[in-house]
Amino acid sequence: VQLEQHSSGPFNLIPFSEIYRTTDALDVQEVASKIVRGELQKAINTASQGFSKDYYWIAFILSKSDPIGRYILEIDNPHIDEIALYQFKEKWEKIGFGGDRGRTFQDRSYLNRRYVFPLRAEQEKTNYLIMIDKRNASVSFPLNLWESKRFSEHESKLNLIYGIYFGILVFVSVVSILFGLVMRQRVLLLYGAYALAMVLYQFTALGFSYQFLYPNSATFNNYSRLVLIVLIAVLSILFTRAFLDLDKHAPKTSTALKIINYLLLALFASWLFFFDLFTIYTIWIINAIYVLVICIFLLSLLGIKVAYP
Repeated sequence: VQLEQHSSGPFNLIPFSEIYRTTDALDVQEVASKIVRGELQKAINTASQGFSKDYYWIAFILSKSDPIGRYILEIDNPHIDEIALYQFKEKWEKIGFGGDRGRTFQDRSYLNRRYVFPLRAEQEKTNYLIMIDKRNASVSFPLNLWESKRFSEHESKLNLIYGIYFGILVFVSVVSILFGLVMRQRVLLLYGAYALAMVLYQFTALGFSYQFLYPNSATFNNYSRLVLIVLIAVLSILFTRAFLDLDKHAPKTSTALKIINYLLLALFASWLFFFDLFTIYTIWIINAIYVLVICIFLLSLLGIKVAYP
């Protein structure tokens, strides 16, 4: 990749990279040697790899043309368990690291809600390797190259937009809860709680929660989105049943939604009390939650049709 051709950014590096997968945790020197000898299995050349139990290694070469540190490498996924960036000089050296499993937010080489690293190319052509560990989950690593000034400008504008967006949503949620308390309207309370949970999920999905809400936790960010999905599903059932008065107009649909609520709460309890089993069967549990969410959506549509034919 010739840096001077893409100074405005962002530039997608995936098409110019080679992606490899390993079943075991390997040392960077061993991985590099296996790549040279053609012994590593190549993965599909795309940022999204689907559900996987493997480690991923991304190899790419950059050509030096500008001052050191002018470029920023961005991995636009805030929820990677472990990530390490290596640069080859006389040997492979780790120049960036991060992750949300076993690390606090402060324990990363560059503090940002997602994973960004300044590049320090000091040779005409510099080899890089990135190790991605996101096993037992959906693996995604959008890889972008930015000119550092352009990246800073983009970050400032984006953070301003997000600040306004989340501020408005929190205001609406809090007002709904306050009106529900004053007017003693359960529907307004449930709507406000549901809206607030949705705001928190989006805040977490974008990586802000790890930065601002629980930066000293070394484990919770790895599971927080799944916990929030369960919370949102439970609140959506409670709100739908109250808003449509399904107990009166569609009792069978209401009962089915109640059963799903109990199943979701049981899953949440299993996460609290059987954490080790949860980590082993994460993929199965995630898929089960997705099926239950789809059922909630279909039953809600059925409830609307039955309650308001």
